Amino acid sequence: CISAPRVNLARALTDFEATHVTLLPLILVSLLDNLSEDYVKPENLCIATIGAPVPDNVRKRALDRLAVKLIESYGTNEIGPICTMNADGTGTVLPGVQVEVVDEQGRPVMGQPGRVRIKSLGIIDGYLDDPETTARMFRDGWFYPGDLGLMEDADTLKLIGRADDIMNIRGLKIAPHRIEEILMEGLPVKDVGVTALPDPDGNNVVRVALVLDGSRKLADLKPQINPLLTGKLVRYEIVAVKKIPRTPTGKIQRNTLNAMLLKRD
Repeated sequence: CISAPRVNLARALTDFEATHVTLLPLILVSLLDNLSEDYVKPENLCIATIGAPVPDNVRKRALDRLAVKLIESYGTNEIGPICTMNADGTGTVLPGVQVEVVDEQGRPVMGQPGRVRIKSLGIIDGYLDDPETTARMFRDGWFYPGDLGLMEDADTLKLIGRADDIMNIRGLKIAPHRIEEILMEGLPVKDVGVTALPDPDGNNVVRVALVLDGSRKLADLKPQINPLLTGKLVRYEIVAVKKIPRTPTGKIQRNTLNAMLLKRD
């Protein structure tokens, strides 16, 4: 569901007595942010989300104010639906889909992180007029979406993050979206983006970009951030920005965020 400017989505859900709706997480957040205080929660609404992970605080808000059930799914255009996701970040692989996590040598591994690869009857053959990308993303009947994950058994996948998003901080691998979820849940801010950029000595330093809520000041939030990140990050820098660059599906554009922050330096 993509919200049209002239349509009040919350009112439409009520007026049409909707029982099911599929939303991008970004649209869900916008919907929740614009609910009136007297909005009556529908009795039978089930929300399915696609395109990006749903932070815990957004899931809680949706179930408190809008839906009786929220189903988060993991899928790709190249494969279709792959997993239904649980609140703890684990997903149950759907029937007809085969998922493996492989190491750097392409060997399937259990109980340790690696690259996700997927196979199903609905897999596409490749990308039109783009043999280079096709060769990189499709190998031996498998599709490699660029995600990192972990599997304890053949039917359960835990997503860790995007392989190209993982931050390397002095040898420690950190998934930025985990930090973003913690800060979104613990801070009164509109949005969060986390990345890593090199300092003058060439060492990567975590940068936290916050979109402040209303009249709040960055200095007021800094004392709240340290307890949230204790044990997760040793060194980080915090800046306030007007907007976190995102794709239409709500995913953070890390390269654009990096360019924004470098321009501020």
